[in-house]
Amino acid sequence: DVWCTASLRHPLRCSFVFVVCIRLVLYLCYVGVDCNMSRMCGVQGSSNLRKNLGGGGARGKSRSQRLGGSGGARASRGVRASGRFQMRAVAMRNPPIPPAIVTSQGEMDDISSVLMNNRIIFFGGRLDDGMASKIVASLLALDAIPSPTGDNTIKMYINSPGAQTYSAFGLLDVMDYVKADVSTVGMGAVSAMSSLVLAGGTKGKRYSMPHTRIMISQPFGGAEGSTEEVMISGRELSRQLKVTWHLYQKYTGLDMDTVQEEINRDNFISPKRALELNIIDGIIE
Repeated sequence: DVWCTASLRHPLRCSFVFVVCIRLVLYLCYVGVDCNMSRMCGVQGSSNLRKNLGGGGARGKSRSQRLGGSGGARASRGVRASGRFQMRAVAMRNPPIPPAIVTSQGEMDDISSVLMNNRIIFFGGRLDDGMASKIVASLLALDAIPSPTGDNTIKMYINSPGAQTYSAFGLLDVMDYVKADVSTVGMGAVSAMSSLVLAGGTKGKRYSMPHTRIMISQPFGGAEGSTEEVMISGRELSRQLKVTWHLYQKYTGLDMDTVQEEINRDNFISPKRALELNIIDGIIE
């Protein structure tokens, strides 16, 4: 009776309230079904349900067009945010599992631990401060722990397109600092300052795979800003080049003129040529 009386007095207000209530109920039902399907089927089930409820394909696209620029953008941002949240939730429920192998003692262990137990380090990708810190930490840890076999040599496999100059200098300093021998093995591509790290291994224990491509060159750098700042950066680049010359001469035993000629430009060489230049000591066949 109250609703009928109100509807007679204020028909437009009552119609508006009725429509709002219906839309609210439908939205709550949609959210409830969407959450249940997400829990049952994961992200894919949720995305499929959203497409089906939205009309899918061309109908969903036309609806976004009808919403206009700002409305469509808000809707698409909401969908993307919901998708990212659901993907994070799935990742938390299903964390990545590192590969595991069975050791000679019959125990299960992950590959990283097995490699560290065998005193093997991988140097892959461009050497930056973060990667250099990890490699230095591994070198110091392995140097402090004696090998049960009596051979304390640390084997470093290098597959790198280059390195930041200061990161390479810091890694070479630690390689010279540790008491254990560091055997370097080049594979894939060893370019720019990474080839200096390859040459910086313990003499007699520097190797290369037969199809490795080695590129020796000057340090890379650049400068911008005021004239004075460019001149300061230029002096620092010149100092880096002189240090690189000195290190190549130290590790290879070549005279300074030969070093300057070989690394004056990008110089791609084969393992045999690297063996002639004393960058490596042998080729693993």
